Amino acid sequence: MKHLKLERFNLVDTVECGQTFTWVREGEGYINADLGQAVYVEQRGNALFYETSSSDAVPLRSVFRLEDPLDEIQRSITQDGIMQQSIAFAPDLRIIHDPFFPCLISFMCSTCKNIPAIHRMMSN
Repeated sequence: MKHLKLERFNLVDTVECGQTFTWVREGEGYINADLGQAVYVEQRGNALFYETSSSDAVPLRSVFRLEDPLDEIQRSITQDGIMQQSIAFAPDLRIIHDPFFPCLISFMCSTCKNIPAIHRMMSN
């Protein structure tokens, strides 16, 4: 498997927090078929291991926004007590850059639905 070195990233928190519904739990990691090919990712410590169904490059650094300055972003939004608690709860959560269409569909499915229900709808 190929891998990326990581700083300040938690795969589980990032893909299971309810912001994305394109990553499906598979074994020790997650699989996504909405990136132009099937991609499997698995975090082991400070490394993100991945396999793809194609030799084409997958922009995982962009998808998981690994280049965003997380410390700076968190400092700028901690004026609010709720945000401080949220950051303390999941300090290494990143905002996902999902492809437009799956993001739109999951948003449309989210009306009056909870996270488990949206997961079920997206997997069907």
